[in-house]
Amino acid sequence: MITITRRLIVAMALLTLSACNQAETQTRGVQPVYDQHTAFVLVAQDVPAKHSDYYLYDFSAGLTVTENAEEILQGLRDNPLQTAYMGVIGPDAEHNLAVIKKVMQEQVKTYPNLTLIYLGPAQYEQDVRALLKPLNATIRYVVYP
Repeated sequence: MITITRRLIVAMALLTLSACNQAETQTRGVQPVYDQHTAFVLVAQDVPAKHSDYYLYDFSAGLTVTENAEEILQGLRDNPLQTAYMGVIGPDAEHNLAVIKKVMQEQVKTYPNLTLIYLGPAQYEQDVRALLKPLNATIRYVVYP
């Protein structure tokens, strides 16, 4: 009986430690479960197969908010027809939201033919939609994880 009790205590301690680490991760904005391949697939599902204008912004390279925002702004400038699909993914939801805020501070044009696909946790959906509303673009928010 003592062996079972020790195993139970060890298992409970490991679960508690895991829960604490997961809670700490969530408060920093890093998604507790993030798989880059899954993120690519989820965003790509919203892009029609025959559509050639597709920009994917993957914010996992460790760039700053300003550098990532400049990537999106450059993508908007480089698209003379103003029609494109843009996907935004990355493991740090707070960083991604900060990038969108920075983009919208500098963005003044509207893009009615743009479809922006944003991958992030459910709790950021309303904020992202409100921030991106001035673009007059189609916003597809994919809840992940």
